[in-house]
Amino acid sequence: MEIAFNNSNTQKIQYTYTADGIKIRKAVNDNGAITTTDYNGNYVYENNTLKQFYHPEGYVENSNGNFTHVYQYKDIWNNIRLSYSDSNNNGVIETATEILREQNYYPGGLEHRGYNQVIRGVKNNLKQYQDQEFTEDLGLNTHEWKYRVSDPATLRFWQIDPLAEDYTYNSTYAFQENKLGMGVELEGLELGPFPYMNTTDMFNFNTGGKPVLTFGLHNIVLPTVERKTQGGAGAFVDNVIGSIWNGIATTWNEGMNGKNAGEMMNEGVRGMEKMADRIVSGEATIEDAESLVATFVVRKVKGVKNPKKTVVIGEDMQNRVIPYAKDKGFKYFKPRGKNPKNWMKNQKQWINRQLKDSKTEIIDIGPKGKKPTSKYYKAEIKAIDKYKDRNSGN
Repeated sequence: MEIAFNNSNTQKIQYTYTADGIKIRKAVNDNGAITTTDYNGNYVYENNTLKQFYHPEGYVENSNGNFTHVYQYKDIWNNIRLSYSDSNNNGVIETATEILREQNYYPGGLEHRGYNQVIRGVKNNLKQYQDQEFTEDLGLNTHEWKYRVSDPATLRFWQIDPLAEDYTYNSTYAFQENKLGMGVELEGLELGPFPYMNTTDMFNFNTGGKPVLTFGLHNIVLPTVERKTQGGAGAFVDNVIGSIWNGIATTWNEGMNGKNAGEMMNEGVRGMEKMADRIVSGEATIEDAESLVATFVVRKVKGVKNPKKTVVIGEDMQNRVIPYAKDKGFKYFKPRGKNPKNWMKNQKQWINRQLKDSKTEIIDIGPKGKKPTSKYYKAEIKAIDKYKDRNSGN
């Protein structure tokens, strides 16, 4: 690959890759002055001379045969934040002379300017933002990933997403799926979310996990009120109001602590079932009556007759979809009959029924790998895409 500046043959950068996309050489021609960088695993050579090699705590730098250990601190995104070296070997890092470089980044990798810009020793851009090389040669100022090149100033890739056909919802040039800070970029392919974040829907509570975008609201705990026990019509009304408030407060507190809507709904249903058993057996209490009135009032205010239904789709029914759905109390497709040939037809009909039901919410837990392989899961995705196309006017 070659990048030419001003259509000049004397200002260009040439890259050499292996057949599987591993960068092995970069050659920079700056008006006839050629600098080559060769990459051989953890070893980096500049103009055919060993420049440095990496180890888990940083790298070792070669300066005319003198080798210096440089150690580095990284943040959770694998960004290099601090490089330092005990250059006088006294066992103490002296901040005035042995902090080689401090780096701070905007979400897309653009480095902060205007402070802490002192660089001691040789400037090193080989592994910086999310362990990627930053190329400043000839003013290019880009990060080099395995599959694409990104511009930290515009938060965009230069090349079309290699997985564009599998992620039709996403812009073909978007950096990290436009979900900055929620994980790391996987070599220019897609977002690799942190394990504690929800991989299917990062902006709601439907599939569990602590909410990502709460702006500190998860630190607010709503108080609940105690039930009045003195009896009488006034206490009954107060307790009904208190029951409504406690339901709101409990939902808020549990939701902000990571409990999903399905779990809370299932707990509510089980509580209603127990109350119904007490009523049928003649063991209902005044608290049950208060709860029934509170439920009636809430439903009248909301205008809701039936709660929403949540269904789960995804790849690998036995090992992923069914265990997930059962754990959360959600619904899932159950094949009918013994003939697998009819299952896909039944599955398409089932998914279409869910799509047409406005009270049904569909959660997609995704494929097992980067791309779906199951023909049943592909059929579900295709049915959903077709339904969306029909209803979007496309």
